[in-house]
Amino acid sequence: MVDQFALDIADGGAGRQRGGRGLVRDYRITAEQAGFTGTYGRFKYLPWGMQGGQAGSRNYFSVLYADGREPLTAGKGARIVLKKDDVVRLVTGTGGGYGDPRERPRDLIEHDLENGYITAEQARQDYGY
Repeated sequence: MVDQFALDIADGGAGRQRGGRGLVRDYRITAEQAGFTGTYGRFKYLPWGMQGGQAGSRNYFSVLYADGREPLTAGKGARIVLKKDDVVRLVTGTGGGYGDPRERPRDLIEHDLENGYITAEQARQDYGY
């Protein structure tokens, strides 16, 4: 069952042209038992920024265990045993930015804020807004 399908608003990707946002998808296990195998690139090495743009954020998956165990977060895993109500979170990272973030036009920063692409804190920290 899909619990969440949203933009990944992680830090990273600021630039005159900002990197594209990744996605967060949460899948809740509804069967008594299931297995998960996944591999993500760009877990260890972040997408690079160019011409002064910030690096993007990492790709990863997390397993949020229903029994309260510490979540597992990794870039790759094989044959992970899941039980009913465990959640697998798949996160694709933000791409790297291009150009100096302080040169991003104010109207684009406002557009990003209005549409939930960045937080108010990111606007202050990354763009001086």
